[in-house]
Amino acid sequence: MSTVGLLIQEPKEQQVVPMYQKVANYILDGVKTGKLQSGERLEQPKVLADELKVSVGTIRHSLQMLAAKGVVVRKPGNGTFISCENNRVMDTIGTHNEIIDIVLSDTRYPEYLLLQKGIQEVARENGLHVVSHSTGNNSKYAGEIIARQVKSNSFGMVFCIGGSGGRIPLESLCELEKSKIPAVCCLMDSLSGTNYPGVTCDIHHNIYIAAKHLCEVGCKRIALIAYGTREGEIYPTIKNAFMEALNDMGVISEKDLQLSLPMPSSFDDILAKKQLSYDVISEWLCNHPQLDGICCSYDRIAYVAMRALARHGRIIPDDVAVAGVGNIGLLYEFPSDELTSVDVKLEEMGRETCKLLIAMRNGEKIESGLTICIKGNLVQGLSTAITNIKAADIRIEDGEKN
Repeated sequence: MSTVGLLIQEPKEQQVVPMYQKVANYILDGVKTGKLQSGERLEQPKVLADELKVSVGTIRHSLQMLAAKGVVVRKPGNGTFISCENNRVMDTIGTHNEIIDIVLSDTRYPEYLLLQKGIQEVARENGLHVVSHSTGNNSKYAGEIIARQVKSNSFGMVFCIGGSGGRIPLESLCELEKSKIPAVCCLMDSLSGTNYPGVTCDIHHNIYIAAKHLCEVGCKRIALIAYGTREGEIYPTIKNAFMEALNDMGVISEKDLQLSLPMPSSFDDILAKKQLSYDVISEWLCNHPQLDGICCSYDRIAYVAMRALARHGRIIPDDVAVAGVGNIGLLYEFPSDELTSVDVKLEEMGRETCKLLIAMRNGEKIESGLTICIKGNLVQGLSTAITNIKAADIRIEDGEKN
């Protein structure tokens, strides 16, 4: 393989595409133009590295990526050869654009801003651009978006469309799979009918540390308020994490202190039922005056619960401590230190999503149905701050036990 005249070295400040990708692109161009023929044996990695003035590791990474795509065939002991089926391979690879398309159910969710920020950070580092599309919770629009991006040969697609927005026509998903365009699900385990990998938050871990924290600040009768199923049951993952935390901390879990709220199907649904949720929680709290802690499955619920507690004249955290999940206060213009919450690390989810998408585009083998769960961390706010009275009570109880 001749490398005379190869121009893959660029000034450092202009390098936005990884070197291994430049080497792979060079070999791909050689195949497309006919300079590299089917069955032709490539030089050894050490020789290629010297000629191209890159590391041996870079060469091996490039060849591994091309082998995964079927462009080259690696034969142990004999070397690496250009595939004899490259006409078919080139048809499936095609030439993609440099745009990552994010498909959202509704761009009005502030949480999506942090996800997109994380995706954009990694995309920018790799010379890619990001474009967001809203399905408007309409499956027809979702199908049209996929059709357009398949036609433009998108670099890759990110799906972040929970609820009713996740209903994408089966024919559209089949069209996407046939196009070989990589896709990743973000903030969701998977997309119905596909084996696309997903990046999401670790719900069990996040609920567990929120409930455990309420036990640690001295709460003894802790309620769980969470979104639930259509049958009115709290999702098992949430309920089990909550009960496990209380059990580990020696606090009794009372079934009567669990309230299930209908899961919103859209952002409009959240706005429409805002008052209804407040009324439901307020009435429920009135019937459960004995509780001294509330663990909420999401911050939106926690803020409503705090308003309802204030209506009943119950002081936070002296009378009732409150913890949520999401750490989205600032996004909704609440004081950053008002609510104790679990930061679910939305930006990190975005970064991991983009990295996974790039790895798939580069031909790296990804386990079918892979789900990456990001663990959150507790951010303590005023809603669980231990007062001097509570701290004294805890010390007295500890002394009595001793």
